[in-house]
Amino acid sequence: MAKLGSMELDVVDSERPQFSNLVTDKPVESGVDIADHIEQKPVNLNLKCYFAVNEQDKYKQLKKMRNSQNLFTYEGNFETFENMAIQQLSALKNSDLGNGFECDILLKQVRVVEQETTEINLGKDPVTGQQAQADPKETKKKESKEEEVNNSTLYKAYNFLRGDDND
Repeated sequence: MAKLGSMELDVVDSERPQFSNLVTDKPVESGVDIADHIEQKPVNLNLKCYFAVNEQDKYKQLKKMRNSQNLFTYEGNFETFENMAIQQLSALKNSDLGNGFECDILLKQVRVVEQETTEINLGKDPVTGQQAQADPKETKKKESKEEEVNNSTLYKAYNFLRGDDND
């Protein structure tokens, strides 16, 4: 029996994993594009499920799982998929299903990364012998200096370009 997190799914009618890659193309002068990079995209998993027992409880539990924004493990027919988020949840209840309901669930695999910070000490500059990296708290911001323009110099250059040599 298939499971999403701790919830057992009564009947999984279809399970469709989708594996895709992003292949970048670059045009070249000869007129033929070249592919120079392949990036694996997250796995998408489409499920069509049927629930017959405790339908209101199962429906509420599925909505609660989707709203929690947590990641779940899906144990299915093909394989076990880790770090799956419920991207879409669609339920159908009609007279053909009696007390149960039909549900389409779209799961998307989330890549979990951990951020790490590394401090690098540059030491002393071999030429000057001074510390190459100062404490950021002690580093002073450089003040921008506006250069003053000598109007008479600009005037002389302008006249020179016009062909006037009169000073």
